[in-house]
This record gives sequence, C-alpha cells and structure tokens, in this order.
Amino acid sequence: GVRFPRFDAYLGQAEVPLRHPTQLYEAALGAAVLALLLLCDRAWGRERRPRGALTGVLLIALFSGRFVIELWKEPEPNAFALPGLNMAQLLSVPCIAVGMFALWHSLRQRHPAGWVVGSG
Repeated sequence: GVRFPRFDAYLGQAEVPLRHPTQLYEAALGAAVLALLLLCDRAWGRERRPRGALTGVLLIALFSGRFVIELWKEPEPNAFALPGLNMAQLLSVPCIAVGMFALWHSLRQRHPAGWVVGSG
C-alpha cells in the first residue's frame, strides 16, 4: 500500500492508513487498453476491420476496468451512490452498455473502416 499523509492530515486522521495506489492502476489500465486496441486492430485486418468496432472495444475495456478499479478507491463523502456502488461505477455502466451495442452493431453491419475516397 501507499500512504498519503497530507490528505489524511487534512481529514484530521492521526494514523495514516495504507491505501491502494489506484493512480498506478489507472495508468496500467490505459496501457492495457491501448495494447488491446492495437491487438484487435491487427486481428480484424486493420482498415478492413468493421467500422466502429474499436470504439466499442475501447468503451467496454476502459469503463469495465474503471468499474473494477473503483472497488479499491476511498469512498467519496456526500456522493450520490447506490448501496455497494459509487458514482463512478454508476456512470461506467451506461458507457459499457453503449460499447457493447457499438461492438454488436459494427460486427453485424461489417462495413469496412477504410478511408472513403470521394468520386470526383
């Protein structure tokens, strides 16, 4: 764990607890999502991949990872939340759903993502 003494002194806590370094988890998530996007791009044939597929993968991977990382963060005071979920997790759910729809739609339509050259 990591200690954040300035933050805990601000809150008036005498003993500084250990916390998960979620900032590092977020950075690792960003790198993992980038690697996943590059892998999917290569697997789907780069410019022949279905249009919108990478957008769906991005939304699903990024917000699913964010949902999980929020489990280790300190709870936010006075934030609207359902029992067991915080605001960031609640906002991640619609983004995951939009990503799943975008991926499903793009795989069903199969329009290639290549550049469209106008006639003229």
